Amino acid sequence: MNRMQTARRFMTRFGTAAGLLAYARLATAKRLHGSGDHLDLRIPVSARPVRVRAHTADIDVFWQVFVAGEYDIPVDFVPEVIVDAGAHVGYASLYFAHRFPQARIIAIEPAPANAELLRHNLNGNARVRIVESALWSSAATLMIANPGADSWSFQVRENAGTAPGVSTVTMPEILRQVGRIDILKLDVEGAELELLTGDLEWLRQVRMLIVELHERYAPGCTARLNEVMQRYGFEHVLEQGENVVFARQDAGVGALE
Repeated sequence: MNRMQTARRFMTRFGTAAGLLAYARLATAKRLHGSGDHLDLRIPVSARPVRVRAHTADIDVFWQVFVAGEYDIPVDFVPEVIVDAGAHVGYASLYFAHRFPQARIIAIEPAPANAELLRHNLNGNARVRIVESALWSSAATLMIANPGADSWSFQVRENAGTAPGVSTVTMPEILRQVGRIDILKLDVEGAELELLTGDLEWLRQVRMLIVELHERYAPGCTARLNEVMQRYGFEHVLEQGENVVFARQDAGVGALE
């Protein structure tokens, strides 16, 4: 895609003036290299400027969520509870909050630097609750296994006791608080395989699953997901961008709202 085509994508999503400004500022963010450099972008989905760390994976995630529209997934029911697991710096949570203004959102992120920016980007949004933990199959103490990786690629593993601990939260714990999850978005860098082990009865309280699979980190996760989805009454709906979408057979999936 050339520069003109890219700029047009921004203008289509945000309007001419806001789109051109966001395009120009995101291009500037790619050129900056200083540690701690960031830019704030005003876009229609957020009441306050959205922060992007310069020369980081934030730029790619911003593109995927807000410009490429990877979460523009057909839904014809009204979601009341959305869980954004692997919330990174909050772009998907902002998108869901704008698209589904009646929904409560739980944004889960284990990496401290990401969680700090997540809190900044979602500050003032009373419908979003931030949980600085890793979504896991059981209570445990974890660690960031690859702290030098890009910010969207952090993986967690059991803590051997030599690194700062990362707390966990489980799906049953979340469901005890909310009762039912209408949309569960999983982008957890391979931990999806861990989540699909043990007692999976919590899946009966999930209406739609949007998951990015990481076969390179967790070999076998694709086959395991397909088997579990069939067992618990989910249908494969579509694939969009890097996401695979499943919905329970009684969930309404149709035209975009």
